[in-house]
Amino acid sequence: MTEETRREALQPGPGFTLLGDRPHSGPGDPLGFEEVVEGLATLILDSHGSTPFTLGIEGSWGSGKSTLMAALLDRLALKPEVTAVSFNAWTAEDGRVLEGFVKTVLSEIDPSILRRTLRNEKALGWARALVTLGAGPIGLSSTVDKVWDRVAADPRARNELRDLVEESIRAWRAKTPELADSRLLCVFVDDLDRCYPKVVLEVLEAMKLYLDVPGIVFIVGYDEDIVSGVVLRDKGYGDKTEARGYLEKFIQISYRIPRAEEAQSEALIKGLLESSGIGELLGETERRLVVNGSGANPRRIKRFINGFVLGRQLDPRWRKFRPQSLVRILLLQMYFPEFARLLEDSSERDPGEEFLEYEAARSVLWREAPLGERRDEVDQALLSHKLPASGEAQKSAKELLDMLEKHVPVEYPKLAERADFVTLVRSLFEGEDWGELREAFSGGALAQLAPAEGEGVSSRMHRPSSGIRVLWVDDEMQGNGPLVETLREFGHEVVAVESSGEMKTELEQGAFDILISDIARDEDPDAGLTALERLRAESPGSVPRYVIFYAARVTPDREERAAALGAGIITDPQVLLDLIRDLLRNEPDLLRRER
Repeated sequence: MTEETRREALQPGPGFTLLGDRPHSGPGDPLGFEEVVEGLATLILDSHGSTPFTLGIEGSWGSGKSTLMAALLDRLALKPEVTAVSFNAWTAEDGRVLEGFVKTVLSEIDPSILRRTLRNEKALGWARALVTLGAGPIGLSSTVDKVWDRVAADPRARNELRDLVEESIRAWRAKTPELADSRLLCVFVDDLDRCYPKVVLEVLEAMKLYLDVPGIVFIVGYDEDIVSGVVLRDKGYGDKTEARGYLEKFIQISYRIPRAEEAQSEALIKGLLESSGIGELLGETERRLVVNGSGANPRRIKRFINGFVLGRQLDPRWRKFRPQSLVRILLLQMYFPEFARLLEDSSERDPGEEFLEYEAARSVLWREAPLGERRDEVDQALLSHKLPASGEAQKSAKELLDMLEKHVPVEYPKLAERADFVTLVRSLFEGEDWGELREAFSGGALAQLAPAEGEGVSSRMHRPSSGIRVLWVDDEMQGNGPLVETLREFGHEVVAVESSGEMKTELEQGAFDILISDIARDEDPDAGLTALERLRAESPGSVPRYVIFYAARVTPDREERAAALGAGIITDPQVLLDLIRDLLRNEPDLLRRER
């Protein structure tokens, strides 16, 4: 990186801004909902004679449910025959969801109508007792509160609450004769999939038991997979088909938000990039990666943008590099995590160089044609993996490719088929700051700054009554600190060493249940495998029952060697913790053994 480029990179970002998680409410229609909103509004209005019914708006988190529902509410609110109201069960007070839901509906009824219903001779005794003819004016909120207080205290009153709601809504509709038949109370219930299971079921059952009366339409936003999963677990159904059948009792019509079309996705990301100020940093390839990698999900696109903005603006380490390079690094971290993990491992060779070298050789060999002028590209890839050159090997093009692919990471063949990924890696590798960027990344300076789709590594382990002994060997143990601490927090003993010699000594001095080892060490790409091979040959009784290689780089050759040694290779920290959890669950003798 030149000194001029470095000075430019160190300047604060040019007005980069974070994006909020609020539904889109600005001009334009980036999600393509305008026609959908118009169609749903017309359907609801034309179906006034079929009330009560519930319309479900289905979609995964961040797909735009709230934006669609907000637009639909605004559209319906323009109609004189519609009263539209929102209820967010997610923000309701704990234990008072049913109360808040019922009060939301009753509070939309004129005070005089509600009081008249309570005084009506046909009304139930408990209801008439709440309002006396001689009392002075009582506000709506006070009347609603009195109704709920009685309902909460008297099970009989709760059983007959639906009659009160039905009579009140009938009188409310009749108050405007010219609109009586078409007048609707549209109740929007958003974020149902964010609620605790108990709340989900309370909301659904309240709609059916207490508020299912003519004149009311419910519009409910939720993720069908999440909500049906809640029902499946709570009701003890055998499969999701039964759970979906249960949901159909409450939600008669559903509209599932489809994946955005290409033009809509482009309009969406263009608007978000312009709003954040980073639009000029992403070319066509990068934009397409963001859209495809996020599934065109608005929330995930915002997370990508916000991850860059936070890192660039708040961490001075980021400002040592060109913003374009950092955007590309984030693309790798978010959408190609297996390749990003290779970048984090400083003990292995540069994966950018290796991948492009492999991709160039593959583009020649897969055609199974004479190598011709591109033989040097093939030989370079073979020799860098300590394999014989094409002329010496005396193999066909297919055989040469098979031989090469046994020694490159297992992800490379599929990644090489993606032109967008190849372009991304090439643009990074050919950038003038790649060497320093790679060094910073493998040193951990940038590894924790990318926004993750989950909440980071979580053990998801049950605390055992006693722990197991784990021997962990890695010449860069500091990178495994969070995993080691997690295991120790759950009562396991972890002994950490940095060399094969120390590993052998520890194993000879005491018994361990699990051996976790790196593979590349001290500039030897196969040190961990070689050490285990020697140990099994010289002292097989000292090798723990379970051996796991924890490494970023997995090749077919490494997999074969590990399998021959009775071991497996894991690259993901969460998978490693989950494996140990499942091991303890299925091998309880490990926890009861004499130490």
